[in-house]
Amino acid sequence: MVCKIAQTKLDWGISENGVLRTISDIRNACKKKLAAVPPEMPELVRKCYDFQTLSELISIRDELRSIKSSRIRRFLELALISTLRKVSCVETGWPYIAPNKPLNKNRETAPPALEVFE
Repeated sequence: MVCKIAQTKLDWGISENGVLRTISDIRNACKKKLAAVPPEMPELVRKCYDFQTLSELISIRDELRSIKSSRIRRFLELALISTLRKVSCVETGWPYIAPNKPLNKNRETAPPALEVFE
C-alpha cells in the first residue's frame, strides 16, 4: 500500500483536466443513484459512518472501479482514502478507530462524502 501511495504521489504527469473531468463524472453518477449498503458490511464500518455517508462512499468506490485510466484511478483512490477520516461520525486516528466515541452528533455537522471527495 505504501508503495502504491508513493508511486501515485510521484506521478506528476497525470492529466489535471482528466482528473477534473473524471471527478465531475463521478459526482454526476453518484447524484443520480446512490449505492445500497450491503448487509454484509462489517459492523465496525457501520458504526463509523451514518447510512447516507456510507452509501455515498460506496457509490464513489464503485465509480472508481470503472475508471479506465489506472493513473487517474489510483489518484482518486487516494482522494477517497483521505475522505474517509473527514466524514466519519466517530473519532479516528492512525491506527485506531474509536467507534464508541462520537465525533459528530448529527448529520448537519458531518460533511457529505461526495463534497469532501471533490
